[in-house]
Amino acid sequence: MSNFLIYQASAGSGKTYTLVKEYLKLAFINPKSYRHILAITFTNKATEEMKTRVVNKLVELSEGKDDKYAEEIKKEIEAEYKFIKNLDVRKESTALITSILHDYSAFTISTIDSFSVRVMRSFAKELKIPFGFDLELESAVVLDEITDKLLDRAGSDTELTTYLEDYIISNLDDNRSWHIEDIIKNAGKEIFSERYWNIKFEKHGAVFTEDRASVKSVIESITGIKYSFENHLKLLGEKAVALIKKHNFTVDDFVQGNRGVWSTLTRKIIYDKNYELKTYQHNARTSIDKFFNSKNTSRASDYAQASELYEIFIEAYDQIAVNVRAYYTADEICRNIYLSGVFADLLEELNKYRLENRVLLASDLNLMLRSLISKDISPFIYEKIGSNFHNYLIDEFQDTSDFQWKNFLPLIINALSERHTAMIVGDVKQSVYRWRGGDMQLLLHKVREDLAGFNDIIKTETLKTNRRSQRYIVEFNNKFFSLLLELAGGGIEESRCKSLINPSYDKESVNQEILESKPGGYVNVTIIDSKDEEGNKEMQIAGAKAIQYINEIIADGYSESDILVLVRTAKEGIAISELISADGKDVISSESLLLNNSPGIKLIISVLKYISDNKNNLAKTELLYLYLEYIKKSRTPSGEIFTDWQKKQENLFEDLLPDNFFHENDTTKLKPLLYDLSLYELIEQLLGVFGLNENPDPYILKFQESAFTYTKKYDSDINAFLEWWTDNYENLSITIPEGINAIRVMTIHKAKGLQSRVVVIPYANWTMNPDSNKNFIWASSDVEPFNSADSFYVRTVQSLSITYFSEPYMDELALTRIDNMNLLYVAFTRAEERLYIVSPKRNGISAYSMINGIINSEPAFSDKFSGGVFEYGDKIKAGDVIGRKEYEKTIGTETLGKFNSNEWYRKTVIRPSYKKLKIFEEGSFRLQTKKGNIIHEILSYLRYADELDSALTQILAEGLISSEDTQEFKTLIMNILSDKTAGDWYSRGWEVRNESEILLKDGSIFRPDRVITKKDEVIIIDYKTGIEKDEYKNQLNGYADIIKQMKYSQIIKYLLYLSESKGGITNIVKV
Repeated sequence: MSNFLIYQASAGSGKTYTLVKEYLKLAFINPKSYRHILAITFTNKATEEMKTRVVNKLVELSEGKDDKYAEEIKKEIEAEYKFIKNLDVRKESTALITSILHDYSAFTISTIDSFSVRVMRSFAKELKIPFGFDLELESAVVLDEITDKLLDRAGSDTELTTYLEDYIISNLDDNRSWHIEDIIKNAGKEIFSERYWNIKFEKHGAVFTEDRASVKSVIESITGIKYSFENHLKLLGEKAVALIKKHNFTVDDFVQGNRGVWSTLTRKIIYDKNYELKTYQHNARTSIDKFFNSKNTSRASDYAQASELYEIFIEAYDQIAVNVRAYYTADEICRNIYLSGVFADLLEELNKYRLENRVLLASDLNLMLRSLISKDISPFIYEKIGSNFHNYLIDEFQDTSDFQWKNFLPLIINALSERHTAMIVGDVKQSVYRWRGGDMQLLLHKVREDLAGFNDIIKTETLKTNRRSQRYIVEFNNKFFSLLLELAGGGIEESRCKSLINPSYDKESVNQEILESKPGGYVNVTIIDSKDEEGNKEMQIAGAKAIQYINEIIADGYSESDILVLVRTAKEGIAISELISADGKDVISSESLLLNNSPGIKLIISVLKYISDNKNNLAKTELLYLYLEYIKKSRTPSGEIFTDWQKKQENLFEDLLPDNFFHENDTTKLKPLLYDLSLYELIEQLLGVFGLNENPDPYILKFQESAFTYTKKYDSDINAFLEWWTDNYENLSITIPEGINAIRVMTIHKAKGLQSRVVVIPYANWTMNPDSNKNFIWASSDVEPFNSADSFYVRTVQSLSITYFSEPYMDELALTRIDNMNLLYVAFTRAEERLYIVSPKRNGISAYSMINGIINSEPAFSDKFSGGVFEYGDKIKAGDVIGRKEYEKTIGTETLGKFNSNEWYRKTVIRPSYKKLKIFEEGSFRLQTKKGNIIHEILSYLRYADELDSALTQILAEGLISSEDTQEFKTLIMNILSDKTAGDWYSRGWEVRNESEILLKDGSIFRPDRVITKKDEVIIIDYKTGIEKDEYKNQLNGYADIIKQMKYSQIIKYLLYLSESKGGITNIVKV
């Protein structure tokens, strides 16, 4: 049998069915085989789906409900494994499902990231990862913080400051933005991308970061090329202008006048930096007669005396002809070259962030494993992770990244070497996640190249039958994507077409067989190539046409939930969703589920803005508007209220908002408690104040969950939370159960893997080429000095084709073309019964040009194209579709009458000894502890000053203080932190250990209150209450003696005497 199977699985061809069958075949080999199978998927949803399918199929087989499937799998197993005879599938299924359910943790179907985390935790020591690290998924939040930290160093870090200043000046010189914070954050995303690190591995075989000296040298070299070229030509131009004035020449004295060499010398090389050489310049270079206007015979003698001017032109021409390619290369690099000086500093800040917060980023997983894994240690990996996997099944392989494959490769090689089985399943035509690292070339050829030593046991199989779509939809797609090849190569070299595009869309790959049980199907392609009589633009007409078709679909008996609308961008999704809603239809889209669409959440955000800054009139106005409009549902137009407010100068704000929002004795001030609570508690309090906790609201619940998650990771500062919200609200949404009767609107990327009875694509006209404003690549060259760095961060612009980066540019152009062709394929293959494609006109190479070209040029299509509409197949009403099984979905729902949200700490106390409990007047509990000891306890939780709110929340949770005490203790701690000596102990930059145990050789344990280190410097702080005693000093000296044994040379010791008054400090004693 073949040990390594490559399944080419086109859309709807039964990929998951095949995966499940292959898993069961391996699991049936012996009773414990399932423990040695690792199945990898790419999403949690896919993981759950595959697990469910395996379990359900085993249950069916154990109950004898699928004899045909049982016989099929029995024949295949006995044919492939000769040692298995007379397999009793029902008996083995019963045993296997029992084993799996009793040993579920060994039933390993996992996402690739989950498996990577598992390996990482096993190798924490080797990788020097902090024990118990957390995984940080929000790289954008991290990037914001490390960018802010980096910019904070400007002014104190001379070299970094110089980079930033030079970058700003460079941008101003080129009329670009000087606001570099956003530029750095946008480019800084690259440090989390595999493509950035892949180059480092290719060049150096390991993680590598350039030092500042080498970066500085590269910057000087590249900028030198740019500015010396420009300055040389500018100087020549200025000399030429001086000679023109000297000889009293005018524009008429030169060939072609203002359109000829006159403009080259007087404008283009001096001001325009236009160095394009055209025919008239080539001609002028060959002869002075084609430089000066020979028709002007009266000035022939003057021309003869001005030969120096012609020589200047020749020098300028030769300079351009010889060096312009190097100049264009340097010019493009210089747009972002100063970022090279910032990347190393960003990475330094990122490392600090990891250590200080004890986290790893999701992007770290594959990078660190890539650094660690080699062929020699793969068996050791098995032992470390506690699972000896023999067989590997990898799904959605077209979206696997190069790093992920390289990390799995030694495991696959080890398995194949021991004659075990591995399998990958994918389809290059559905590779739409290259921006996330997906490398479709793995499936095309790289896997076979990496496994060249196993060619005799590698087998490729194609799943040819489409089990999703009806006949006419499959026929249309077969024909359309076969013809797409003819239009796909515009502007792309033939060699790249042959190596990338052609193998992906050849007839063997595209053509699918049709199930006899799925007759019918309908395809409608509407091409909009001009404005209508009312002057509506093509995109507007397309939206209206899509709504027309949706109404026709519903009129034919389809429900709203049968319709899936696919768009290329979120902006298009918003546009079509608004049109659908305006037409009276229910719609579910990513945008409609966003938390920020909830008026209640908008209200809470505006309240937080106001609490943070009570002079923020915009927040104040927004707060009042939202409260009146959505909470009070005021019948008085808000415009009239605000106009009245301005005229009469009334205290409308205080009069109209809830009373318990304000101070009971002074309505010009807010309720004092609102300033004392932690962020999460404040939000809960505000929900109660504004009546938002009276009815269950999924948006509010998700918002509370998001806020709670934020406070667990970060501090409780309102401004920081609001900044985080601004950066992330577009990614925060609720989830809804399946079965809701509404039209679904989603991007094509999110629809991959889904299907629907009817699919409508309203704006099928996206560009097929890179967006020069958004797309950047890391380009390299072997030409000096452009080989002085591993690569350069440059825009994907057409002008790269005339630089030394033409090869990487053409690669990117070809890959982008395939990306966008794949989006067409994914979109067109989601439909089961009906497919509607609306393609509004767009210039350039686009989905419109390809759809229009194919429909109009192919006779099989053009014969059915009339009045801008192509129709193919039969529009059968929903209830008359042949061979369709209806599955009734019954979703039981129960609505809560009221949602209670109260202060949890008034009801729950964690950890305190019952002997020390004290009952407060309002009935809550607290420990009977002296204030000095409570201050000590708070400081034990406090690593840095900006984490004070988090420490207080922890103390509140443990019942040591009540919410009324919070402000008092916060003030006492703030007084400590404001002390010049003590405050420095809690500043960022120190590595902190609070109450960390020190184990000595004799087994004794010591635990100083606080030890902070910075390089060779150590400060030991011990907290004390009461009177000063010499024994405290002796204790501290003992700690110092122990720490000296750890090879620290500079040790400073302090006793901090805590007070219940006197600002929290009695005395600070340096020992």
